[in-house]
Amino acid sequence: MSDNIGIRTYLEYTMEQESPALYHISVCLSITAAILSRRVWIAPAPEGKTAAPIYPNLYVVLVGPTSRLHKSSCCKKGKVLLDEFSEVRLLHTDITAEQLVVYLSEIPVAYIYAPELAVTLGNHAFQGKLPVYLTAYYDGDNPSYSTKTAGIYEIEPPSVNILGGSTKAWLRTGLSEEKGTSGYSARFLYVVMNYTERRSTGDYEVPEARLKMVDILHYVENLSGEIKATPEVWKWYEKWYNKFADELQKAPDDFMLGYMGRKPVHIWKLAICFCALRMGTMIEMQDVLDAKQYLDWLEPTVGQVYSPSSGNPYAGLDERILELIDMQGPLPEYKIALLLNRYAPQEQVMEMLNLLCRDNKLDKSGGLIRPGKEFEETIVRQPEENEVMGHFGLEYVRKEVKE
Repeated sequence: MSDNIGIRTYLEYTMEQESPALYHISVCLSITAAILSRRVWIAPAPEGKTAAPIYPNLYVVLVGPTSRLHKSSCCKKGKVLLDEFSEVRLLHTDITAEQLVVYLSEIPVAYIYAPELAVTLGNHAFQGKLPVYLTAYYDGDNPSYSTKTAGIYEIEPPSVNILGGSTKAWLRTGLSEEKGTSGYSARFLYVVMNYTERRSTGDYEVPEARLKMVDILHYVENLSGEIKATPEVWKWYEKWYNKFADELQKAPDDFMLGYMGRKPVHIWKLAICFCALRMGTMIEMQDVLDAKQYLDWLEPTVGQVYSPSSGNPYAGLDERILELIDMQGPLPEYKIALLLNRYAPQEQVMEMLNLLCRDNKLDKSGGLIRPGKEFEETIVRQPEENEVMGHFGLEYVRKEVKE
């Protein structure tokens, strides 16, 4: 169990909001990274060796169905805390490469807030150089930018963070195969959730927790300089990396290879954030273990956000059907087609149902579509609410309805 005071306080602050705890932790890490900016870094090398610095900026996208998980409300719980920190430049409009560079030339700290990622980073973004610059900024690089009228923009090395929200449907069709397999999209942390266990009649404030969280973030704001790691961390990291490098060779496609290949960098970026939220000054074992646990929660569902057959508008329909049966139980064919008619026409749903039954993932019997022999192996399960909360010493108790 982790005793990270910052994460625990943020979970207490957001306890009365219905989005999953994993969403809230992701937003907390995102705003922490923005506040840290480039004032802190780690040069991940053991004593006597050198390495390029890694800065704690993060590109985070909350992925889930529209309305059900309240992604925008979840993001706002973190965004309002950033109002206390004037150095963080909040950008939440359609952004182009030119606009971003102009902003960064004035204040080299930008927080791109994209509650609808399809709007902010949709197809128009890929017609220019925005992905090229965001890729470079994620890695701590600082390419110059030139225009015909304004000449060359030379800016201070910037800190750019992204917090976005999206549906799996948009990511599957909005990312072409070229974009999906590029280093740009592989730098995002995709937090995929399909349902929430929380229930609340309103998005209520928890004033004491909010004040305490602001105090912790002010501590984070005052951190500066190189963050070191304990010898114990280096011993763990070496052992972990050797095992990870073997697993990397088994990546099933280019997208997963690109995503997994950045896991060591994600470990260090996240460890810096966990360390800061713990109100520490040196990365300890708990910080890297928290970082690894967070990635372990994310990784089983990452493959759902991208389909190599992205030109197919019905990519991922099989997962939608399986998720529906998992959540609602056996259903008649017509009801499944009705519930999924916004994603695919009836004949397409029926065809996919037949394929899933053929593969024993589903079963037709008694007029209902029900789980088949291979069903459990097919479903990718998200972490339970109290698995996430319990890691930080908390418990979510769902309010029961009294008759």
